[in-house]
Amino acid sequence: MIDLCIQELTEIIRGHLRLGSMPPLGGEMEPVGRVVVDLRNVQPGDVFLALETAEHDSAARADIAFAAGAQGVVVDGQHVEPWAGKFSIVVEDTACALWQLAAWSRRRFLGQVIAVTGDAGRSTTAKMIDAVLCRRFVGAMSARDSAGSLALRLSMLALNAAHDFGVVEYAAGQRGRFRTLSHLCSPDIAVINCVANHETPDSDSAFYESETLDSLSDDGWAVLNGDVTRRHGIAKRLESRVVLVGRTSHCDVVAYDVRSRLGELSFVSDGVSFLVPVQGRHYLHSALAAIAVGRIMDISTDDIAEALSRFRLHQSKTKDLSEASPFVSCMRELGTALPPGSKHHACW
Repeated sequence: MIDLCIQELTEIIRGHLRLGSMPPLGGEMEPVGRVVVDLRNVQPGDVFLALETAEHDSAARADIAFAAGAQGVVVDGQHVEPWAGKFSIVVEDTACALWQLAAWSRRRFLGQVIAVTGDAGRSTTAKMIDAVLCRRFVGAMSARDSAGSLALRLSMLALNAAHDFGVVEYAAGQRGRFRTLSHLCSPDIAVINCVANHETPDSDSAFYESETLDSLSDDGWAVLNGDVTRRHGIAKRLESRVVLVGRTSHCDVVAYDVRSRLGELSFVSDGVSFLVPVQGRHYLHSALAAIAVGRIMDISTDDIAEALSRFRLHQSKTKDLSEASPFVSCMRELGTALPPGSKHHACW
């Protein structure tokens, strides 16, 4: 559910509404259900948004969606006659409509959006952050790698207004796309994960870091690898809103006595011993990033250590997730709302 009525949905995506010959019970004020983009996942009460495909036939796919129980359809380019009790919305471009809806969902979300970007290790970092935050808060983590534009838009759309946080990830890629994705996400906390150490200011690495930092919300934080000297200079640009993590003494979160053996990574930070059940020192940055995010969210170091000691890298998911809800909900009852998008310039 996205907590909208038919009229509000139409206004957000700037479409033209048509009701069936027998309108929905509540007319234009009827609440809408999930928004899905895959016909295979349509369930009764859903709204099917027909993205362009190689076999692009909005009318045919709309009929299939209605037959599957869809409450309404969003199509582009051609008029679709809604079935009785249902509705259709025509827009210029369904990809842009999905972007507008995702941006609306991000703007209304009052919890913390934590974005993990960069190269290798994003998923592990996101999972460790999620494990730490679930010690105290109610939130969710992207159930799929949000490296693609569609996945990130669906992740933004799936943000639950009742949650305290959402963790998403997206990869470096084509510069224009990365810029628009970063500003759509508008993270409250950005973790730049394991970007290669390129020293030139015009390198791709420098660009991705700069764009991520520029996309932060007004009171946002950045978690950076402090072992890379160039990032220390970037940190000065954001002053107190940066947490540096690493093994060097100038970092804010420092790991000492790092060891890896028998499937466990151990280290000491801030006088507390950490034991994480993962194999290899290459997981250290992910663990330190999770510690940093936990501290930003006012979780005690002892609680963070306890959460990481219970971390399972390949833990099976406890519930099936629909395509329009790509978040794994944390099974926690505790949590309080925290004080904490942007308009796109292109549709990807």
